[in-house]
Amino acid sequence: MTPVRTRPIARLLASGCVGALTVVSVSGCGSSASASSDLITQRQAKQVAQAYLHGSVVAGIGEERGSLRRIDDGIEALRTPGPQPTPDMMADDTIWMAHQQQYPISFLCFDKPLTPGQASPGQLFRFSKASASAEWTVTHQDVLESIASRPAVALDSDGFAQLVSPSDYGKFLVSPANVARDWGAYFAAGNAADGKEFAPGPLTTSVIESNKKQIDAEAALHHTLSLAYAPTGDAVDAYLLKDGGALVLVGLQVTSHDVANSGSIKVTQDGKGISAPPVGQYREVSNVALVLAAFAVPPKGSTVKLTVLGSYIGTVSAAGVKA
Repeated sequence: MTPVRTRPIARLLASGCVGALTVVSVSGCGSSASASSDLITQRQAKQVAQAYLHGSVVAGIGEERGSLRRIDDGIEALRTPGPQPTPDMMADDTIWMAHQQQYPISFLCFDKPLTPGQASPGQLFRFSKASASAEWTVTHQDVLESIASRPAVALDSDGFAQLVSPSDYGKFLVSPANVARDWGAYFAAGNAADGKEFAPGPLTTSVIESNKKQIDAEAALHHTLSLAYAPTGDAVDAYLLKDGGALVLVGLQVTSHDVANSGSIKVTQDGKGISAPPVGQYREVSNVALVLAAFAVPPKGSTVKLTVLGSYIGTVSAAGVKA
């Protein structure tokens, strides 16, 4: 996967994990807890989400953390001067939240803009709060691939979701903790025909095919392009789906390194150290992109493969070695 800029859509900029997250929720897949001791209600969660979704761009970025903050900081730095995008004040928000009795707490918001004359598959956001005195933060965003990509999150009779405990990760075809690592290894292998784990699509087979074309194009210019992949430090969340699978949120870092074996690499537009180094001639150019993604991970024993439901991508840094 090579660095890609996302395009602006309805929310704010929207221009679009393998860390342990200890969130007290249900104990296992299928149990329930009393709502009387929950630290947040679904109504309160919706108010938190709407304040972020309908606020200003600058305020929204200030609430973000992790890879999402780095992506949106980069997009804002590269934005053409002018009026800030106007938040969409019409939205259909759905809250997916587990019972939670101690901090940190988190929830997901599925936001489907209702802008007249425009169709949107919707976006997914993750909100978290570290302690009673901490501010709410936004740590994940995905633009869904299509309307059909909306995950069928399992809900109990009170409308609460089930956040899967890491102790239950073995119930799935792939442990949610390993999804980002396996995704990166799949890209690094560069074999689009190897469909043992991931279903074909824009962020699996198509990426490998695109990478091969770009590597070949650079080779024709006597350049060597290499790509490296690693999970980010963003939290992994797994929510139980109705089919027994899991909605899994992950982050992946993509680093590209282009070396001129002869001649030089010409940068014609200042990328502000984000999309490219300053204008000039370079022997080497490196870029770092971050990818946030939502996967549908089937239950263990399933013949269905992992599917990317949505993503949010941005280039966050660039550097070069002068020729």
